[in-house]
Amino acid sequence: MRIASRRASAFGQCRVVWRPSRWVIVAIVVMGLAIVPAILVSDVPGLLAATLVLVAPVWAVRLAIREHRRPPRVFVVRPDGAMTLDDMPLEHCTVHWRGRLAFVRARDSDGRPHRLAFWPDVLPARGRRALRLALGGA
Repeated sequence: MRIASRRASAFGQCRVVWRPSRWVIVAIVVMGLAIVPAILVSDVPGLLAATLVLVAPVWAVRLAIREHRRPPRVFVVRPDGAMTLDDMPLEHCTVHWRGRLAFVRARDSDGRPHRLAFWPDVLPARGRRALRLALGGA
């Protein structure tokens, strides 16, 4: 894996743009709609069930719109190993992989936490490979 690490640093920095995943937005709406039959077949009392049946889909659509409106973020891994998010240096940054998903957890210099989930529709195969190479084959 040292060769891959050297290759990545030879090419310069790895720049990946995060944006809201369409898959996540669709999943939020589907789950919000799927809860309606679940509420109806449960033992929830009548008035509460009726309220939940009306509120759950509206809440899901609200969450989906909120997710869709999140601004794009730019995650950069420099050849020296330093990482930035929107030109802000990151401390204690880790990238975890779950198959084709990449999860970035970091803290900025003020101690604020930042979390990004790169889904396959946001980070295609070429971007995943570049990010893995920039991180030293992690």
